[in-house]
Amino acid sequence: MSITVVNQNWIDTYKKKEILSGPARFAKKQGDVSGIVQTLQVVKKGSELVNQIRIAAGLESFPVLEQLAANVGQGLSTLSIARRITRLYPVVVGAQKSISALTDDSDGKDFVMKLAKAIQGVAGLISTYINSILLIFKNLAIGNIARFADLCSVVADLKMSSHSYSKASELEATAKGDVKDALSHSKHYYLLCTIKAVISLASAILGCIALTLAASAIATIALLVISLSNIVLAIHKDLYKDEGIYPVIDFDGPVIVGI
Repeated sequence: MSITVVNQNWIDTYKKKEILSGPARFAKKQGDVSGIVQTLQVVKKGSELVNQIRIAAGLESFPVLEQLAANVGQGLSTLSIARRITRLYPVVVGAQKSISALTDDSDGKDFVMKLAKAIQGVAGLISTYINSILLIFKNLAIGNIARFADLCSVVADLKMSSHSYSKASELEATAKGDVKDALSHSKHYYLLCTIKAVISLASAILGCIALTLAASAIATIALLVISLSNIVLAIHKDLYKDEGIYPVIDFDGPVIVGI
């Protein structure tokens, strides 16, 4: 059983020698597909939100924003295809590992947390493959299966994030000095993860409701606000993770505060 001991030796081992500035971290994030997708999503959702608010107020939408949202949407579709293709194999491996971990009692990890990770892994596998199929064959029933899988993944993520936040808060209360700072950084990171999971859950539920009901202007605006907030928070969460001088502590397994 592997136990993480957060003490001065851990601090000396993992303490970063240098931290990138906020703009530098953001620029680095744009070096991968997920970072580019998130940035383009902010532009698209933001443009749509401005126009929806104008329409709700009885004004005409801005044609330039309509065109911008349409162009960015086309770019996102292309990137999404590439992203899904590159994830086809990794999600299978991830799901297999998370399922295999359920029967491994030697790691000392909490079974509920391993179950949550397995649910997330399987849900991610189902969602990735179904959404890839939907790129070729459009089918509402199959699409609903993907939405349900995404919902299960969000619920599992909420469980894991809230668990890690609680553990970090509990250990932080008894820690001192650099160890306390390291736990505080992890605690705030998992708080952001928990908030994001809650917003994702609200977005998924509201999205399902919008599919079954005639979406009003207010409902559309609410969905766009929640969706945009979720994307911005995801970007902030990733940037915050690299902001601290200490890495984020993994609370999947046993963690104790040492001297």
